[in-house]
Amino acid sequence: EARLLRDFARIEPIDTHVHIYKNDPALNALVERLNLRAVNICVIDDRYPDFRDLEPQRTQVLQVRKSTGGRLAFCTTFRPYAFEEPGFRERAIRQLNGDFAQGALAVKIYKVMGMEMKSKAGKWVMPDDAAFEPIYRDIAEHHRTMIAHLAEPDSCWQAPNPASPDFRYYKEHPGEYAFLHPEWPAKAAILAARDRLVSANPDLRVVGAHLGSMESNVEDIARRFDSYPNFAVDMAARLPYFMIQPHDKVRAFLLKYQDRVLY
Repeated sequence: EARLLRDFARIEPIDTHVHIYKNDPALNALVERLNLRAVNICVIDDRYPDFRDLEPQRTQVLQVRKSTGGRLAFCTTFRPYAFEEPGFRERAIRQLNGDFAQGALAVKIYKVMGMEMKSKAGKWVMPDDAAFEPIYRDIAEHHRTMIAHLAEPDSCWQAPNPASPDFRYYKEHPGEYAFLHPEWPAKAAILAARDRLVSANPDLRVVGAHLGSMESNVEDIARRFDSYPNFAVDMAARLPYFMIQPHDKVRAFLLKYQDRVLY
């Protein structure tokens, strides 16, 4: 085991998707031992008390970055719920630029776009809404990356299936389970909005978190890679979906697109 860990550390591993908000000496020692680097991601979701605001997350993530000697990098976010308020885009851009000045290398947008937010007129708010476009342009102008967790696995919209890798999660989180909320937009509509966002911002690097919510078929991901040179995906929390697809198909996909699939 010790030799395996030494070999693992030798490849200088990078985890592109973590949520660590606690400064812990044991974590710091592990990061050092494994020679690990990671992208530490802030998220805003007003359904959960700990994630309603950027603070104290931002302060915590910056503390973790410092305590790990910069190994856990800072990914910020912005509060999208205020998108109809006067001065929204200016405030969001000002906040992001301040975070960029503090070393933030990426910005997260979240599934609340398409699965929770509504306009004052009652329309579902998609990630390609015009209110967000100036923010996306600003991220691109600062040469930062956008990490987009949009939509969810197919099973989120399907009847409960014990064979699904996500069966337990949706059983324990019914508020996240689209099958119980038929009024929510279809997954295809959310991904179409994501694709329009990526297409409309060719200078913006976009990483689709969790296989870009296209976990069931690597061919769906490949088509986006072929269409959008600025698009990549990470594999966070979705490795089981590679395992249940044909081995040769997944292997060929990973070999062909190895620079576009992040772990």
